[in-house]
Amino acid sequence: MKHFLNRLNSLAVEKKLTLIFMSISMLSLLLAAGGLHFFQLRMQKKALVQKLTAHAEILGANSVAALRFRVPSDAQKVLDTLRTVPGVTNAEIFDDHNSLFANFPRYAGYHPLASDGISYDSDRIRLTLPIIQDEERIGTISIGWSLHQLYEQTRASFFVLISIFLVTTLVALVLTRSMVRIMTKPVKSLVETARGVSQTGDFSLRAQKFFPDDLGNLTDGFNEMLEQINERDARLRHEQNALNEAREREGALEKQLARSERMESLGILAGGVAHDLNNILGPLVGYPQLMLDAVAPDSPLRHDIEEMQKAANRASHVIQDLLTLGRRGNYDRHPVQLNTLVDEYSNSAGFKSLMNEHPDIVVTRQLDPDLIEVDGSSHHLTQVLMNLVLNAVEAIQTAGTLEIVTREANFSTPYSGYEVIPPGNYVVLEVIDSGPGISEDDRAHIFEPFYTRKAMGRSGSGLGLAVVYGILKDLDGYVDLSCESGESTRFSLYLRPALDDQSVLEESPRDDVRGEESILVVDDELEQRELSRRLLTSLGYHVVTAESGHEGVQTCTQNRFDVVVLDMIMDDSMDGLDTFRAIRKIHPDQKCIIASGFSESNRVRSAQSEGAGAFVQKPYTRERLAGAIRTALAGSA
Repeated sequence: MKHFLNRLNSLAVEKKLTLIFMSISMLSLLLAAGGLHFFQLRMQKKALVQKLTAHAEILGANSVAALRFRVPSDAQKVLDTLRTVPGVTNAEIFDDHNSLFANFPRYAGYHPLASDGISYDSDRIRLTLPIIQDEERIGTISIGWSLHQLYEQTRASFFVLISIFLVTTLVALVLTRSMVRIMTKPVKSLVETARGVSQTGDFSLRAQKFFPDDLGNLTDGFNEMLEQINERDARLRHEQNALNEAREREGALEKQLARSERMESLGILAGGVAHDLNNILGPLVGYPQLMLDAVAPDSPLRHDIEEMQKAANRASHVIQDLLTLGRRGNYDRHPVQLNTLVDEYSNSAGFKSLMNEHPDIVVTRQLDPDLIEVDGSSHHLTQVLMNLVLNAVEAIQTAGTLEIVTREANFSTPYSGYEVIPPGNYVVLEVIDSGPGISEDDRAHIFEPFYTRKAMGRSGSGLGLAVVYGILKDLDGYVDLSCESGESTRFSLYLRPALDDQSVLEESPRDDVRGEESILVVDDELEQRELSRRLLTSLGYHVVTAESGHEGVQTCTQNRFDVVVLDMIMDDSMDGLDTFRAIRKIHPDQKCIIASGFSESNRVRSAQSEGAGAFVQKPYTRERLAGAIRTALAGSA
């Protein structure tokens, strides 16, 4: 029984309902057929008893005279009338002494007198009734009736009932399956939907509603539950994606911060070294000019001095790269049209010479004709483009392509590339080469100074990309690097658009650098003081020097000078800004210019905002220093 119940529980709902409905239907039909059969049999027996009773009463009444007068032959005649009645097996009349008076069939054996009423044998029914006259029992009549006909009728009725039962069962099966199929369709839909959700995890699936009944309400509730789960799942996926994006941005920002800190440390080191080198390099840049003034145009020494001067200038450019790396660049920020910058660089002698050295490299340009201007410095952005092009050319081993692209970009959300780029509008400068690409390990260090896979000393100073990164950061820009090892490399620089109210400030070179004015040079380096004195004296100026800020203030107290040249960084407690402020207290209209081995700093800009003139980067040439003095004297600083 337990095994049967387990098998029953494991059946599908449709089969369970079919089995249950059919079991109930068959049981109901069996009970109805059995009840009908037994009712019909009972009624047939009752009718037979009534029929026997009628015959017995008629025969008894007709036999009263024969019994009263003791005439058996008359009683026999009465019984012989039963010949025409089918089903009668026997009949007997007994007198008042219970002796056989007459019987049917005649001369046949007779059945013993039974008690009054109905009695049954195996194949017949027997009815025994008293014969009454004047309330006196004068005899007894007994009639036997064959049950074969009743049995035949019952058997025929049974077969009819069986046929009806089978047909009804078949019809019930068809109707049950149809009804069960209709009833279980919503359940199947619910099950299939639940299975689909379980297998695919897709909570957007919905069960079909067939009827507005309880199962329809259940379907609505199930679909509403799926809708709520789907909304929660969508919110969860959105929050998970946002969390993953936040983690990715956090990781990118951590890398960017580590890279920035590393670059900042290297920049601080490079800036300090550059300051010292600038002071050392000053005489190497300045004295060749004085030596060239002293030698004849046809002197054999002139070529050597000029080569020495060129080498010093190249060293000065390297130091400028170090200062740029230290993010201490002196930038004249103004609107710059990148398309114009690309055109000018493409037509420059340096670019043409570079391409002549690599004739198998094909250069293409895709410049946005509607490109807006950027907030930057033409000089420094040209240096950026030059360094990127040089890096691309050196990356292409033999023949290849080099592409320069300008375009605009807009980010509505932070863009995570080589570094995280905040949302906003940008002007993009891209340099793309078909070189072998950059490996993942090299990419993490590509902008670090002196990090290179090329032969050090044979491909520049090793600062090219580091300078690009430093200038870009000074211009509040961002860089993206996309490449695969063995494929092309794309450097994308994202620059801020220029503001509408920005204007370009241009400074024209000065030719009238000579003069006879009095100049005070304040510098804590003896070599710089002597060099400045010699350079300016050679141009006709009257020069006095001071070795510290305190001495410079004291000298200004005693004398009046047309221009004061102040070194910004000095070893004593008074730097260039403090000295400028102290001198201005003595002579409020005193003209000053600032010089430093460092690039322009906040203290330099503070001095300029308080009235100081131009900033001159060491190592300076005679013409640059004298030009700044003439500009200050003209009152345009």
